[in-house]
Amino acid sequence: MTVSAIASTGLHQAEAGFGKAAAQFTGAAETADSVSLSDAAVAMIENRNAYSANIQTLKVADQIEQAAIGLIG
Repeated sequence: MTVSAIASTGLHQAEAGFGKAAAQFTGAAETADSVSLSDAAVAMIENRNAYSANIQTLKVADQIEQAAIGLIG
């Protein structure tokens, strides 16, 4: 599996996590459950960080690929 494929999988997982956290926010807002709201906020931050890390990984992988192409030809 390539670095880009791993990062892409991570992006998809982060997107799914955002969806779950958004659903938690909705449920917590309807029930006024502050614990669930806190859990949802933490999940959103975790998924934001995961998304950012995977984007950065894709950028670095692209830079390495471009450097390798530059060396070859």
